[in-house]
Amino acid sequence: MEKYNKLTASLVIFLLVVMSIGVFVSATTISDRGVTSVDGNYSGNINIADGSYYKYGGQNAFRLAKGTDTYYANTFVGLNAGNSTAYRQTAVGTFAGYLNSGGRQTVVGLSAGQSNSGASQTAVGYYAGYSNSGASQTAIGFSAGNSNTGNAQTAIGYNAGRSNTGASQTVIGSRAGQSNTGNQVTGLGYYATYNNSGNDVVGIGYQAGKDNTVSNQFIVKQANINAVPLIQGDFLSGNVGIGTTTPQNKLNVIGDANVT
Repeated sequence: MEKYNKLTASLVIFLLVVMSIGVFVSATTISDRGVTSVDGNYSGNINIADGSYYKYGGQNAFRLAKGTDTYYANTFVGLNAGNSTAYRQTAVGTFAGYLNSGGRQTVVGLSAGQSNSGASQTAVGYYAGYSNSGASQTAIGFSAGNSNTGNAQTAIGYNAGRSNTGASQTVIGSRAGQSNTGNQVTGLGYYATYNNSGNDVVGIGYQAGKDNTVSNQFIVKQANINAVPLIQGDFLSGNVGIGTTTPQNKLNVIGDANVT
């Protein structure tokens, strides 16, 4: 009987120790100094204190903050991701959102949105939206929207919209809209509207609108930057040309035409 009493006592002690550990874990958090208590008693299995960091090798690697926190619900995942001077920021990736000062930014990728100062940016990709200062930019792709200063840009593709200064540009394609300075520009295709300086320009197709300097243009496919496009229209006059860059009539065809 004495043996059974000792066994029972040992089990009770063991259970009390396990329960104590469980209570300790459920009421603690991980911060830059290790384990610290949260600001109240909660029922979660693991409670994380507001603004706490998880560090790896002395560098910030993970951070969460709730909506009433000073940082307005920032979420940072990745080595040195995010910056506490901005609000409502979500940054995922090494150095993603690092040194950001623009509010409402969502970035995913290595150095995506790093050194950004523009508000309401969404950037996905390696260095996408890096050093951006334009507001309301959406950049998806390797270095898309990098060093952009224009507002309301949507850029999708490798280096699309990079170094753009024009407002209200929408471009899709590798290097589409890169180095553009024109406003209200739409480019679709490889190098479409690259280095364009005209306003109100639509370029569709391979190199369409590349190095264009004329405003109010509709350009469809160019073989190279000096070639006459397949179709070019002038929004201001309403003229459309086939085989010409300067249509003089509502429909101006240069070359033979077969009408049946």
